[in-house]
Amino acid sequence: YYPGDGTNLTFYAYAPSAEELGSGSNLEIDNTIKNLTLKGFSPADSIPDQVDFIATKTTGNNKNNVDSVPLVFKHCLSQIEIKAIQQNPNNSYNFEIKGVRIAQAISKGDFDFTAFASASESESGWNLSAYTDKQIYTYEFDEPKDMAQGASLMDECGGAMLIPQQLTAWDVVNDKDNRSKGAYISLLLRITTKDGALVYPFKEDAKAKGESEENKTYAWAAIPVGTKWEAGKKYVYILNFANGAGYVDPEEDSVHKGKPILDGEVKFDVEVTDWE
Repeated sequence: YYPGDGTNLTFYAYAPSAEELGSGSNLEIDNTIKNLTLKGFSPADSIPDQVDFIATKTTGNNKNNVDSVPLVFKHCLSQIEIKAIQQNPNNSYNFEIKGVRIAQAISKGDFDFTAFASASESESGWNLSAYTDKQIYTYEFDEPKDMAQGASLMDECGGAMLIPQQLTAWDVVNDKDNRSKGAYISLLLRITTKDGALVYPFKEDAKAKGESEENKTYAWAAIPVGTKWEAGKKYVYILNFANGAGYVDPEEDSVHKGKPILDGEVKFDVEVTDWE
């Protein structure tokens, strides 16, 4: 019940539950409500398993909120989608995509409900200072997608839902093995000529794995990214493979880590919108 003197109460709400958010999330509340924190939240490793986390904070009293308290929720994560196109296509190659990675993002954070802002403010409530571990988030498809048709790679899973943060891009020139764990987007690719000859994975890598060109071999091709992700924003990366195909993913079992796969560079745009 409301206090009889009209004092405001502050209401906090979130969804889904801490148990459904998973990955060791633990809700901590002290007696003074000066500490109301979701500790150790971590998105699922598999992109289709990641869940939307929404929250709200509002006030109400016995005068203005007799019938109800309006709870206006906000998205607390960043939504990431990836598309691949061949604008002004390079007609020499065919591209098949079998999966996508978002690599080396900080994987854990604490969400402070008391610092979380109202709808008119911008404070996200996230604190990542206690965590340095990074993760590679993956989504592999049942069937490959043909890039020539303009592949939208995350329609079926709704996009990745990750912790807001500033990414530090993979320094492919000075750190080919990516020991510093710089961020990148990677596609699981098979590139062939119009005549069907295998271009990527490189033939020597495929042979080293005991795979033949006929076995539909795929390998990861990476593009460094250094975007700042903000809470409640949707980021659509549009990768244009007209002239290049990125670099050999540093996680690949290959002596060619960081090597350009084709001669040109993959250009990309990032569309940023409010996540409604």
